[in-house]
Amino acid sequence: MLRIFITATTVICAATTWVRCFGARALVVTMLMLAGGVQSPVRAQTERWADLADSLFTQLNPDQGLPTRFITAVAQDREGFIWIGTSAGLARWDGYHFKTYKSGINDPSALPSSYVVSLHMDAAGMLWVGTAGGGLARHEPGTERFTVFGVGANGVSDGQVRSMDDDGAGGLWIATDGGLDHVDAQGAWTHAHPDAGAETTSLPDNHVNSLIRDRKGRLWVGTRHGVARRDSPTSDFVVVPLPGDGGPQPEIWKVFEDSAGRIWIGATNRGVFVIEGKNVAHGRFPRAAAGRWTGKPSIRLPKPRRVRCGSAPSAKASSSSTRTHGRPGAFNMSRTDLRAWFMTMCVRSTAIKPAFSGLARRAV
Repeated sequence: MLRIFITATTVICAATTWVRCFGARALVVTMLMLAGGVQSPVRAQTERWADLADSLFTQLNPDQGLPTRFITAVAQDREGFIWIGTSAGLARWDGYHFKTYKSGINDPSALPSSYVVSLHMDAAGMLWVGTAGGGLARHEPGTERFTVFGVGANGVSDGQVRSMDDDGAGGLWIATDGGLDHVDAQGAWTHAHPDAGAETTSLPDNHVNSLIRDRKGRLWVGTRHGVARRDSPTSDFVVVPLPGDGGPQPEIWKVFEDSAGRIWIGATNRGVFVIEGKNVAHGRFPRAAAGRWTGKPSIRLPKPRRVRCGSAPSAKASSSSTRTHGRPGAFNMSRTDLRAWFMTMCVRSTAIKPAFSGLARRAV
């Protein structure tokens, strides 16, 4: 009570002095500015440079229960849980603790492999887990177990599942090292592979690294030898030629759609291509002192209209030329600091930044 009384007395004395010096109107304006009713010049300047300010992150690592520091994928479900794929298991973060899921010997309802490569939350709210060597698994929320789809006619073409996306009709497209797979809403499986007699109307290669279904319903598929597009469920694939020096089409590691509907394609050795309508723009990653940075590109949209590109170094790059595992790409990026070196995924209001040193959560 004494503290409240002293504080109130101080405020009253300060207000009285202000009125004497500057008048009652100045006091009212000042109080409105402090309360947020009028934006002060200082506050306006602060907001102007807010995007350039350093973000604060909370580090999440094995000390908090994360299986390993090697993060491969991140997703968020409808309940707000954050799912993190790692090289040593799948982890679910509830805001306070991690729950870990791993493969089990002779346990058909466990993860088929602890090495998680990709994660996808489908339109029905089901989590799909792509693994390295174990195939595909679907998390069953009611039992906290997994339905496993191994390699075969009623499963995936290869145990390495690299990417997934909805088909718009309750089914799922799956990118694997052995082809492009599809499972419909009724559970029927089909498999797409290159056709030797129709090179321009089929997949360029069996090895599929990335895929997306864009806002127009078109399916984009990035393979080891170029990218293909299918405009409708009944149409053939069309090979999309990327500009170059006339040599073979590059290996595609990432296909991404930004908030403006443009398609970004990350290619090994060739940098980034951006497709907007019938136009294709091309940008390369910067060169390092010891050689070109030619590793697997990553493309994410941390904010509307801002795309960040990054790649890991090739074997030609000197390990002494950088202190981390990547170098930022230099094609239409909003920032080129260390935070652009790693894959960035925005999940609702929380930005998750997976990297080789663990997981970071931005304070909001």
